[in-house]
Amino acid sequence: MGLGLFFLVLGTGPLAMVMFAAKLGFGNDPNPNPVILGILAGLTFYPSLGLVA
Repeated sequence: MGLGLFFLVLGTGPLAMVMFAAKLGFGNDPNPNPVILGILAGLTFYPSLGLVA
């Protein structure tokens, strides 16, 4: 369970932080396109859920 939560935070955390920062108005772009962070989140989300379960 601990490893699954670690991968969940590691994979989706950076994307969530970019989305949250854009919502608060940090940076110049109100609609960022973090492709690499989206791919990282997509590749780690379901395996981490499997490890948690």
